[in-house]
Amino acid sequence: MRISGLLAYAGLTLSAYGQPSTPDVAEQQSILSRIREGAIGYADRLQDFVCIEVTIRSAGGLGAHTRWKRLETQEQELTYVAHREGRKLLKVNGKAATDDQKKKIKGGYFTPGSEFGSYFRKVFDPKAKAEFDWDHEEALPGRRICVFRYRVPRSTSTWSVTVNGDEIGLGHHGFVHADCGTGAVMRLQLETEISDGKPIGLQVDVHYGLVDIAGKEFLLPQAVEEIARYHSTLTKVEMEFRDYGKYSSDSTITFK
Repeated sequence: MRISGLLAYAGLTLSAYGQPSTPDVAEQQSILSRIREGAIGYADRLQDFVCIEVTIRSAGGLGAHTRWKRLETQEQELTYVAHREGRKLLKVNGKAATDDQKKKIKGGYFTPGSEFGSYFRKVFDPKAKAEFDWDHEEALPGRRICVFRYRVPRSTSTWSVTVNGDEIGLGHHGFVHADCGTGAVMRLQLETEISDGKPIGLQVDVHYGLVDIAGKEFLLPQAVEEIARYHSTLTKVEMEFRDYGKYSSDSTITFK
């Protein structure tokens, strides 16, 4: 899996693009309305499915050039049923998840689990009162991608974490990359803002794609990179989702 390097912990940046003229304000608002409508109702439209989630976890320290030490690779069967995620560990470091292999999973590190709609709500929930600004347009094969910057201040953010019993609200900002015509979000980048001097933070980069499941198309995560900071320690999680299929009570996964 080669999805590392999506984010640098120092901050989210985008290089300059050659691009067509900027849409006027009315068109920008129309595009945002399509994006917002699709994002808010995203989870409600998902149907039950099963897939394979491959996760690589690494740890490192703050610095100009972080040196990542791999903790382990996990392979799990992910089921999404009645809008709830479930996971069954299948392999650790490429070997069957026996009790001995499970002991190799390092504890005490950030664990992901918000890729199927939760991040959308953090940005597009009306209570969050996100502010959006046009950034640029990209061209992908058969698609026009409109990119907006966004920011959610801590005062209205619905995102919080609990550290040593204290609940800490998190302001955040980032980029939304969406199909200009349909409003489908194809990439979502988020970065929390350090508040009250608390040495915690999170960066997220999720790439989405259209997946056919039993003859219907769904927008689902393809690759994710998440970097969490706690004091001077960084934990990186790289995920790949594959082999999406329709869920049934007797669903099984066959490895090739």
